Amino acid sequence: MSALGSAPAVSPRQHVFTIQASQDRQDHLGNLIHRDNGAEVRRASEWLDTACCAEGVPRTQTERLGLCLHEVLANIISHGGPMAHTAPIRLLLDVKRDDEGGKISLTVSDAGVPFNPVTAPERQLPKTLDEAPVGGLGLVMIRRFADELTYRHEDGQNHLTFSVGWGGNTSAGSC
Repeated sequence: MSALGSAPAVSPRQHVFTIQASQDRQDHLGNLIHRDNGAEVRRASEWLDTACCAEGVPRTQTERLGLCLHEVLANIISHGGPMAHTAPIRLLLDVKRDDEGGKISLTVSDAGVPFNPVTAPERQLPKTLDEAPVGGLGLVMIRRFADELTYRHEDGQNHLTFSVGWGGNTSAGSC
């Protein structure tokens, strides 16, 4: 049996990254302005690339995980509500490998509005480009790029884990 099944992996590795809570400010009229989180999303993406490179994760799997991370963070920022903006977002990267290949999992934990993307209904894809809405396809993309997707809500936190795997003969590609 592969170490990726029920037996423990040969060399599990974990990396942690935290996106700090945004700092709101008020404009000259007293309106609350939320800091742009784009810089934090870029930092998280760079962290993921660096960690995957250090672990020898194939480039294709790193890119798939990166696309999922970007979409998840965009959804937290856009739809997570006030708590998503006042509490840090924690990322936990877990790498497992054996002679048959590897599996990399990324868990994103946030204090936003509870939302289970695993049980959310599948969105119908448009038949034509004219029917295509702007946005709203992030979950479709996450489901397509991740090999596994799990969710739990515990202690006021959403914990979404998405994973991608690769076979033993996959070359690591360039970092």
